[in-house]
Amino acid sequence: MFRKKTKTTLKFITKESPVFAEVMSPRTHDWPDWWRNLKEQNMSTMKSCPGFVDLLRETISVPLWRDYEITYTDKIEYIEVPGVTTPEYGAEFFEYHPNEQYGNNFSNYIHVKLKTPWITRCNDNTRFLMSDAVWHRQNFESFRVLTGQLEFRYQHGSHVNIFIPKSTTQKTLVLRAGTPICYLTPLTDRPVEIEILQETPTQWYNYLTSPISFRGSYDKLKKLARKK
Repeated sequence: MFRKKTKTTLKFITKESPVFAEVMSPRTHDWPDWWRNLKEQNMSTMKSCPGFVDLLRETISVPLWRDYEITYTDKIEYIEVPGVTTPEYGAEFFEYHPNEQYGNNFSNYIHVKLKTPWITRCNDNTRFLMSDAVWHRQNFESFRVLTGQLEFRYQHGSHVNIFIPKSTTQKTLVLRAGTPICYLTPLTDRPVEIEILQETPTQWYNYLTSPISFRGSYDKLKKLARKK
């Protein structure tokens, strides 16, 4: 007798306005405009490409939550985000990892972490592959979203790490709100349901997990949780 597959529920929780939660919510079936506008012709098109169609039917597209204007040379000069006027507030939207964390490799690139306004929670141990939203981009040279595997039962961050090629002249990378910045592909054959929740700032901060150890806090917390 066949058992019914259990359902994975992925919740994106934000302290932004209800309108923001509705309009900027991550979603599946997010087809890019160029694909929607493909016309029937004598040859097959990507309208019938299963690798593409199945990907965007099942993958969660995460839209960029605010405009980012990143001015850089061989380092970040400054980053502008609408409404952000102080370094303390800016820390809610971006940060950097020192090169030493990856052994000073990838020396031709600058790292920036774009910090999402969502806390992401999952009801089970499903893993999600984060990757670049390549099918929603027209330019592949200006930056790259770094691939990683995440779970959201024991940790709730879904921040987006990017590399920007260093430049000998000053440039500005402009990223627009509403454009998909990354994909989250569930690594499961179970159905995945997305829920978008809007909370007050106080309730939202209650979801955050404080570090419990000087090193390896995430691994230690996950190990302790599994003993319960």
